[in-house]
Amino acid sequence: MSIASSRDVLEALEKLENLRDPQHLPRRAFQRFLVRGEAHLLPMDKPHIRNNPSSNAIEVKLRDISRGGLGFVSTQKIEPGSTWRIVFFHEGFAAGEQAGIIRYSREIQSGLYLSGAAFIISNGILSMLGVDLAHVDDADDTNFNIPNDFTDHNN
Repeated sequence: MSIASSRDVLEALEKLENLRDPQHLPRRAFQRFLVRGEAHLLPMDKPHIRNNPSSNAIEVKLRDISRGGLGFVSTQKIEPGSTWRIVFFHEGFAAGEQAGIIRYSREIQSGLYLSGAAFIISNGILSMLGVDLAHVDDADDTNFNIPNDFTDHNN
């Protein structure tokens, strides 16, 4: 995103925040925090960011975040249900990353999209860490066929 479009994004975010009515917000499992920051989305089927050319990344501007997910604005519509590695930046450096699944993406003004992602952990990682998948609630099932999943799919 260029500096001009960054300004447009910040203005769009400000308008969205002014439209929030706390009395009509749905109840959420985790408290949301308004944030302004940058992140890159990398498809889950690509190598780690250090091995990835930046052309594969989608730059996003963060809107809000909680322990369960985040909201952001981008110049691209992102397919709901798609899984991404979300790389958070602080002062120009990658500061951390988290896997996420896109829950919604809608155009808020010409060329700007508001999207929301839920944080996920694959069943393969849970299994690798010793979690008995029989105890994972079906509603909590996050096995989205993520490449390099360690789950034994033969059972």
